[in-house]
Amino acid sequence: MAYIMESHNASQISPRKYQIESYIRDWHWDEKSHTMSFEMGAFLFGFFDSLYESKLSDKTITKHESNVWCIGNLTCSYGYHKDFSPDIFKSPPFQEIEFKRKFRDSAYALQSYAATCNKLAKYVQQEGWKSLPDYDFELSDDIDDFCVGLSLLKVETRRGKQKQPVDFSAQVKAIVESYVVELRDVNSRDEFLERMGRCCETLQAVADQLDSMRFEDDYFRTKISAQLKEDALYILEIIEMTMMDI
Repeated sequence: MAYIMESHNASQISPRKYQIESYIRDWHWDEKSHTMSFEMGAFLFGFFDSLYESKLSDKTITKHESNVWCIGNLTCSYGYHKDFSPDIFKSPPFQEIEFKRKFRDSAYALQSYAATCNKLAKYVQQEGWKSLPDYDFELSDDIDDFCVGLSLLKVETRRGKQKQPVDFSAQVKAIVESYVVELRDVNSRDEFLERMGRCCETLQAVADQLDSMRFEDDYFRTKISAQLKEDALYILEIIEMTMMDI
C-alpha cells in the first residue's frame, strides 16, 4: 500500500479520508505506524459521528474531540500496539500518566479526560465492532453449501470386518456454531479470533478425514468427497487471511 501521507492533496482522496489524514498527522512516523493510526482515526471518526447524533451540547462535544485527539496521539506513541483493534479502548482511562505529563495535569482536565475515556469505552462496548470497515466477509453461502454437502455425504469406514457409517453431524454443528457471520455477533477481537480459530480447526480436521477415506469402485462418492475437501481448504484459507486482517 502506498504511503498516503506522502501527499496531502485533497483532490486525490475523499474528503473523509483527507480529514482523517490531517487529524492523525502527528500520530505516526513510518508506513506501518501510519496504517495503524489511520485505522484508529477512522474508528474515532465513527465515535465523533455518534457524538454529533447525540443530545450533547456543542461545548461538551468540543471537549470530547480535544480529548480524543490526545487519546489517539498518546495511544499511538506509548501504547505499543502493532495493529489497531477497538479492544485498545476497552479499559479506561487511556495513557493517563502520559496525558498528565505531556498535556494537562489540572484536576478539571483530568476529570474531563477520564469522562471522554469512559464514553469512548462505552462506545466500543456498544458499537465498536459494528463500525469496523474491513470485515467484508461473504462466505456465509459457501459455509451453508459446504455443511449441507457434508451432511448428505453417506460413507462408511471399515473397522475389522465390519462397516460403520461416518457421521459428520458433530463437525457441521461445530462449524455453524463457531463461524462468525457478522461482527455484531461478537463482543471483541479476541472472541472473534477464538471462534474463527475453532472453525478453522474443525475445517482442517474434516479435510484430513476426507483425505484419508478411500471409496473403492465408487466414483461418485470419491468425486464428492474430493470436492468437499477442496471446499474445506478454500474456506479455511479465506478465514485465516481474514483473521490476519481483523
